[in-house]
Amino acid sequence: YSLDKVISYNVPVNIIITERGYGKSFSVKDYVIKQYKKNKSQFLYLRRYENELKSVFEHTSTKEEMNKKDFFDDLKKFYPDDKLCAKNKKFYINDECFGFAKRMTESQDLKSATFNQVKTIIIDEYPIEKGRRYYLPNEGMIIMNIFDSIIRNRSDIKIFILGNAVEGIS
Repeated sequence: YSLDKVISYNVPVNIIITERGYGKSFSVKDYVIKQYKKNKSQFLYLRRYENELKSVFEHTSTKEEMNKKDFFDDLKKFYPDDKLCAKNKKFYINDECFGFAKRMTESQDLKSATFNQVKTIIIDEYPIEKGRRYYLPNEGMIIMNIFDSIIRNRSDIKIFILGNAVEGIS
């Protein structure tokens, strides 16, 4: 998936809904790496639930999950001279932090923090597949509060809301 057309619209909020495996997450991760290398801008990665974030940061050794990939595995071959990793709810390139991961329910914690270098916000797996999980109570307001805490009157933010085309999006 190419972000070129999406970015060409030059709008702050970009909603990308496609079929599963089309490359949405790959393209946005590639975008934040390039932005960091270009101007040291950081990103915020949001998910609803703690267990969704755990799957990004924990490696398991059970036989069923041996094929589970690291957050950046799909991109490492394109950046052979860089060390990309995800640990402790932060994302690193060459041992420098360039991203943060938060649950949406941690929005209150963001109010007192400063994220001046965050230029990209990613909400991954936004539409919920039928029967998988539930939207958070007041989810729209939670998201708006997060945006307000990060953006703080700036106009240099890109927001990517990613999801799979699923039946019954509400």
